[in-house]
Amino acid sequence: MREIVSSYAQVAAEAADLARILALNICDRARKRTAERCSRATDKAQAMARQTWTRAGDFKREHPVQLLGILAGTAFLAGVTTRIWRSRSL
Repeated sequence: MREIVSSYAQVAAEAADLARILALNICDRARKRTAERCSRATDKAQAMARQTWTRAGDFKREHPVQLLGILAGTAFLAGVTTRIWRSRSL
């Protein structure tokens, strides 16, 4: 009887060790994947930022008057919106 209990205890200990090893492997793989995806996302965001900055510079050089018009229109709309918001909140 003691041998059976001992063998079950040994099997349970081996199963627990295997579960611990598998859990550590899964965590390690998840950590590596997360780091790779974070690195890719960072690289992609930086590339998009460079592209946007380049496009903005190109637009500024090619269409300076339109850019001033867009900025003036945006400022005007922001002012009107702020004025309406302030008059309603009083």
